[in-house]
Amino acid sequence: AGRVVTKATAMGIEGLHDATRHLRTPVRICDSYANKRLGVDVSGWLHWAKYKVLKGTGRVPTDADIIEACCSRVKLLLEHRATPVLVFDGAAVPAKAETDARRRAQREEARQAADDLRAAGDLAAMNKKLTEALPVTHELALQLREEVQSRWGASVDCLVAPYEADAQL
Repeated sequence: AGRVVTKATAMGIEGLHDATRHLRTPVRICDSYANKRLGVDVSGWLHWAKYKVLKGTGRVPTDADIIEACCSRVKLLLEHRATPVLVFDGAAVPAKAETDARRRAQREEARQAADDLRAAGDLAAMNKKLTEALPVTHELALQLREEVQSRWGASVDCLVAPYEADAQL
């Protein structure tokens, strides 16, 4: 039996995921993606992995945890005869400098909140806040790319976009 995924995901636009919920159709990977190339915005997977590891383990994920979670998705696609095309973000988009600064500030606020939660003894809430504080860095993406190429070589295409991956997809 194949796993079920949805065809639409949020792409960094606040509220998009909920607004398009009615448009999504559950699909079976083995039925829908076998013998096809499947483009993936790696940044989305890296963010997803932070929360998946926290939910599964109850602790703040390490870079190795995040990479392993993403690799499990690559493996799943390959097992169902899909060819993953992993698209990595390139250079920062100058027009998003304000958004990037806001996100850095939000991560710092989450880190401060985590410190407060640690002092209050609420470790579960502290871990959640710490996960929100973790940035997805170019270095982490590079580690993932190197790991994917090491494990699967030419079976997985890895592309680096000039700027953001979603524009390449």
